[in-house]
Amino acid sequence: MSYRLDRGNLDRSDSPRKDRHAVLDIPSRILFGPHETLENDDEEQRGVTFTTVESVTESLKISSEQLKLWLKGGTKSTDDVFKAFSLDTAAEKGLANPQLQAWIGYMKLFNKKNPKKQTSLVTTLASHFEYDGLAKAIEAAKAVPQTAKLAKRLEFELIQRWLTQEKTPDEVFRLLKLDFRRYDLAGDDSAKMSELIPDESALVNMLIKAKGVASTEKLAQRVQAEQTKSWLQSERMPDDLFTLLRLDKADNDLLANPIFDAWIKYADDFREMYLKISMDPIATIDEHYSIAQVARMIVKATESPKTQKIAYRLNTEQYRDWLKRYHPAEAFMNLELGAAGDKLFRSPLLATWLKYVDFTTGVRKGR
Repeated sequence: MSYRLDRGNLDRSDSPRKDRHAVLDIPSRILFGPHETLENDDEEQRGVTFTTVESVTESLKISSEQLKLWLKGGTKSTDDVFKAFSLDTAAEKGLANPQLQAWIGYMKLFNKKNPKKQTSLVTTLASHFEYDGLAKAIEAAKAVPQTAKLAKRLEFELIQRWLTQEKTPDEVFRLLKLDFRRYDLAGDDSAKMSELIPDESALVNMLIKAKGVASTEKLAQRVQAEQTKSWLQSERMPDDLFTLLRLDKADNDLLANPIFDAWIKYADDFREMYLKISMDPIATIDEHYSIAQVARMIVKATESPKTQKIAYRLNTEQYRDWLKRYHPAEAFMNLELGAAGDKLFRSPLLATWLKYVDFTTGVRKGR
């Protein structure tokens, strides 16, 4: 059973609902501003207002009184309205239906009014369409500037949904209807596969956020382990992952970042698996941070029991790397001690340099 809108009247129609497996298209216009999310915006924080209701109803061409009645009495769920707008029907419409914007507006108002019955766009879409069709639509929309932002949000929420449901990578693979036997990975079909799989950066972003939430931390670690295994098998360079994991933008908190620990372990596993490939973690770090920055990070990390171990390790690797490249006088300048002036003896990096001098002396004497 579906519904038909007719200028204020919500009529029931016996027209059958189209196949829920329909492939979707993303709308060319979206509701959100640059800082809004799918479920929350400033309007929600102020509460449900009839001004907002009227702006939504104007786009729907139905009476504001009707929509107010639905919201006040809770007589129509968001799913009822989703069907009423025919957002669950034809493949050529789907998410391309301009009334999707109005439905999202109604959803926000409904969620505020009915906190125990809250829903989201991705939950509603997943209840009407198969994941493979939804993933295709999202991937296609990411290539369109007007819909890229909405698509990325949907992609993020889709991955979050899988994490919450404790889906393994293999289960997600099957949900997207991907079968290795159906594809020739050396041919054009490999491109079709990549279109269906959420992009790597989105997955990494989801894992980073999930690791910070107690309820999803263990699951995120398990998914990360699976992903790490895949990266190792494909000979993915640690240098590439350093930037993918956004460790190049961690600033002074790099060594305290839990993702950094995972990256160090990956780098160690990579070196063990591919002995012929030269790979040094400290060299990768130095590509993104100055010598003085890295030294300050290490000094700061030695002050915390949680990061002392990795700090001492990197300090030793740093000295070994310097030994191949810098005379103590050059290291002094690279540590920006030459510009310290009368603050030289208060600089924590002075101790770093003095220890390096001792290190070089010990190496020369064979200690």
